[in-house]
Amino acid sequence: MTPVYFGSATENPQDEEPHTFFTEVSSKIYEHYMDYDIDDFVKARQLCTLLRGANEEDTVVIRINSGGGRFDIAAQIINAIKECAGTVIGVIEQSCASAATMIFLSCDQWQVQPLGDMMIHYASYGVGGKGNEISSRVDHNNRMLPRVFNTIYKDFLSVQEIENVIRGQDIYLTPDEITARLENVVANLKSEEEDDGNEELKEAGEYTQVSEDIEES
Repeated sequence: MTPVYFGSATENPQDEEPHTFFTEVSSKIYEHYMDYDIDDFVKARQLCTLLRGANEEDTVVIRINSGGGRFDIAAQIINAIKECAGTVIGVIEQSCASAATMIFLSCDQWQVQPLGDMMIHYASYGVGGKGNEISSRVDHNNRMLPRVFNTIYKDFLSVQEIENVIRGQDIYLTPDEITARLENVVANLKSEEEDDGNEELKEAGEYTQVSEDIEES
C-alpha cells in the first residue's frame, strides 16, 4: 500500500510537510448465493472458507433464498461468520426459513428485498438407539436448544414469542415486519454498547481514585 500525499500549493511544496494523506487500501466484495437447502457440508465448507479468508476491509454478502436445513451445518456457518475479519451482510432475497434465519441474524448487517419473507419455527429431529440413549439425547436437546433460540433470536423476537416458538408455534414475517424487528435489534445493541462504555468509564474512575489514594498514603 502506497501513501499518497497532498502538499500545500506553493512553488516548492517539497519544502513543507504534507498536511493531508490517505492510504490506498485494496478491498474486495464477495457474494455467496445461499439458494439451497442447508443440508450439504460441502457447500457450507465453501462458504466457511470464504468467510474465514476475508480480510478486515473486505465485505462478504450472503444472499439467502433457502427453506433452511440442518442445525449442525448452520452452526458451522454461524461460527465462521463470527470469526470473519470483514463485514458480513445478510440479504433476504425471498425465502428465509428455519436454520436460514439463524444464519441471517448472525450477520453484521442486514438487507431485506421487497419480496422477501421469513419463517421461524422450533427444531425437529429424530433419534434412534436403546431406550436410555434416546432419553439422554432428548434430555440434552431440551436443555440445549432453548438456550440456542434465546441467544439467536434475542431482541428480534420478544421473550414471549421465543417461548411460543419453543412450544411449537411458527412465526411468519413480511419484509416490513422483518425490518422493524431488525431496527429493534440495532437499537438494543447500541444501548448495550453505551452501557458497556459507561461501565468502563466508571471502573477507570474508580481505579484512578484508588491510585491517588495510594500516592497520598
